[in-house]
Amino acid sequence: MTPQKQSDVFRTGLILGIFVVALGLFTSAEPKRAQAHPHVWIDLESQFEFDTEGRITGLKIDWTFDELYTAFVVTDAGGPEAMDQETLTEIGRRNLANLRDFNYFTEFLADGAIQPLAVPETFDMGLKDGKLWLRFSVPLETPLVPADHRISYAVFDPSYYVEILHVDGGHRLPAENGPDGCETVLEEPNPTTEALTLAESLDRIDTAPESFGALFAQRVRLECT
Repeated sequence: MTPQKQSDVFRTGLILGIFVVALGLFTSAEPKRAQAHPHVWIDLESQFEFDTEGRITGLKIDWTFDELYTAFVVTDAGGPEAMDQETLTEIGRRNLANLRDFNYFTEFLADGAIQPLAVPETFDMGLKDGKLWLRFSVPLETPLVPADHRISYAVFDPSYYVEILHVDGGHRLPAENGPDGCETVLEEPNPTTEALTLAESLDRIDTAPESFGALFAQRVRLECT
């Protein structure tokens, strides 16, 4: 890949670490999928976090990366024998550092307004069943009382280079400190035909429109009675 193409790739939102750049070196068994956005897939589990007063303090996020992304990271790091915890922690640290300027792929809304997020204080990264996983918590700068606001969030890559979708049941409220009478509702995306057509036409080095990924994002809404 030429230096110019590398620069173009980074501008498309490849912010899951330096390893993603080389995904273009792989040939997928599905030609159509290889050419169109997205190019990296993440299984998501997410959960509101509450303090002892029942206020929302942030989100707990659990990502499991696809096998292709995992295979490249493992190969680049020197093979399975090199994937000790120190190496995995460094990969996770780089990923989160790159995600910082993009709010960790997280859009948290209260009454329709985007809420500022703080830097995650802890994270963990591992390798299980041939897939990398990354777990971290994204704190809100200001805790929120659920009953006082209309609250929702979405976790997505604005460029739609990465597709992030919840696993079945992966957005339930925690058993502890959660407010009574509340539940989470998952809203599925409904992209237009034009958006789907554009996604099919975007290659790895193409730049998607700003916030294009929001059109393909699931949103979790908190409903309280």
